[in-house]
Parts: sequence; C-alpha cells; structure tokens
Amino acid sequence: RGREARRTTSSNTELRTPKEIVRYYLDDSTSWVGILIDIFLLLLNLLACVMFVLLVEGDFELFVLDLVIGILFLIEYILRVWSAEYPWKYILSWYGIIDLVSTLPVFASIIFRSADDEADVLRAVQVFRVFRVLRFARFLDSEEFFFGSLDRLMLQQVRLVFTVLCLIFCAAGTFTALEGPVTAVHTVDSFGEALYFIVITFSTVGYGDITPETTAGRYAIMIFILCTMVFVPSSVGELIRMKRERKQIKAVRRRTRDQETTTCRGCGDMEHMKTANYCKSCGCRLLWNANRRTGRSHSILRGDRDRPVRSAKLPQLSARIQRSYSAGPAAAAQRRLDG
Repeated sequence: RGREARRTTSSNTELRTPKEIVRYYLDDSTSWVGILIDIFLLLLNLLACVMFVLLVEGDFELFVLDLVIGILFLIEYILRVWSAEYPWKYILSWYGIIDLVSTLPVFASIIFRSADDEADVLRAVQVFRVFRVLRFARFLDSEEFFFGSLDRLMLQQVRLVFTVLCLIFCAAGTFTALEGPVTAVHTVDSFGEALYFIVITFSTVGYGDITPETTAGRYAIMIFILCTMVFVPSSVGELIRMKRERKQIKAVRRRTRDQETTTCRGCGDMEHMKTANYCKSCGCRLLWNANRRTGRSHSILRGDRDRPVRSAKLPQLSARIQRSYSAGPAAAAQRRLDG
C-alpha cells in the first residue's frame, strides 16, 4: 500500500499535477495529510460495519445515514479511478472491485427511491453491504501504519486474525440478510444469533438448533465454509513459513557469531572458533576482547602488544606479526644453529 506512489514520487516537491497530489495522499501513510485521510477512512469503514448490522436487523430509520456513507465511498472510488496512473488496472484490481461493490447499494438506493420499494431495495443490497468490511484489507497491505510500522511476522499475524474475523462477519451478515428478521423465513432474530450460528458451524460443532431454511442460505453457508477451508490454512501456512525463516536467520547469525576468528600471536593462523582458547596450529594461547560494544572484536598479541583491533586490520597485522616473529629471539637462535 503506497509503494507505487512512493516509487513514482519520492517527495512532495515532485508532485506537479492534481492527479499526482490526490494519488499520493490517498496512498501515503507517512505525511500528516495521509494520516488524517487514513484515520477518516478507517472510522468510515467502522461506521459502515455498524450501520450494516443495524440495517440488517430491520432498523430502516438509519437509511439516510447509510446513504451518506455510501456516497462518501462513491466519491473515494471516483477519486481513485481519476487519479490512478492506469485507471483500468485499478478498476480490475482486488481493491478496485471491493470499492465498486461497496458503492453498489448507493446506485440501487438512488434508482429505487420510492417509499414502497425502499425496504425491498435494502433487503436486496444488504448482501453487497457486508463486503464493505473487506475495505479494511487496504490498511494491511503494507508494514507502515499511521501509528507506526510492524515487522513482517507481526503483520502476517494481524492478517490471519483479520481473515478469520472477516469471514465470520461476512458469513453472519449474509445469513442475516437472507434469513434474518426482515425476511419471510425469519430463521434468526438478530445479527448476534447469526454470529453464534456461524461460529458453531465453522468450528464443526454444529448443535443443530439453527439451520438454514432457504436454498440461498444453504449455498451461502457452503460457499463461506469453502472459503474458510482455503484462506485460513493459506494464511496459517504463510505464518509458519515466516516463523521458520526467522528461526533460520537467527541460527545463521548465531553460527556466524560463533565463527568469529582471532589471529594467533605465534603462527599468524586466523581460522579459530570463538570458543577456542589455544591455537590449533602451534598451541599458543588466544586472547579475546570482551568489549564488543566498541566494535573491536579481536585481541591479537600478548604482553605489551595485546590490544583490541578491528577485523578489517587483521590481514595487515598478520603480516606484521610474521615479520616480527622472524626477527625475534627464536629466529635468531635458529640462525645461529644453522650457522
């Protein structure tokens, strides 16, 4: 979310046309204007979900407020289509389809404006209203939020919870719209009863106290059960894969940390494990620097030459150690024996 806008416009000073400005602030979640727009859309989506629950239970007095919310959704959809770099690409995208479905109740309400048809129109478009909850998916498209950022693992966990809650809400709303108190079947009396039925059904308990009475209700429940069988395991599998990758990364970092080397004072051998105390080639004692916060990870020599050095200087120090060792007392004694 916002990646294309940030890729095309790296700063606000590069925004030249009104389309670029609108596209940037609709997709941006870092500037104060983008944060305000995100908060407004988030509250609008929450209000739309609450309005759906009230309308699906037969409270038609809130029809005007729901119409205002739908008009705001329609304005947002028009702005996104107008400001998109490739309008048809947005229209045929996942978010474009969700935004279009969210505006369908507005068109239906405007076409059928008579008081006699108002209740029938509400029953017909309630199924489309339930999909407005999918608009929250846009906020989970990126790690960046208006309150901060999340890592990939935490974001995937939030997506999993959202998937489960979204399936339950959509299934309960659809079942209430098809067999709720405003229908002739009247299988459930409220959205809460439909929510209870969906949770019991999805958990494979199935008490049998509530069952779909209409063909449309049975097919709707069957479709939502199949969606649950597809989307939830997919999200869980992605979460497990990300956790496995994180464990592998930690293991690699641990092995890399354990394989840090030090240079032997005697032979100059640099290939020693971190836990080694003596050189594997000549047996000299190895010294380690315990102060890692300074970035100095190795101790090379003993005596007055013991001092921590940076890893980048190890090759030069190794060569100097070899020259120093060749000029030392042991080398002089060996030359006297040879002479």
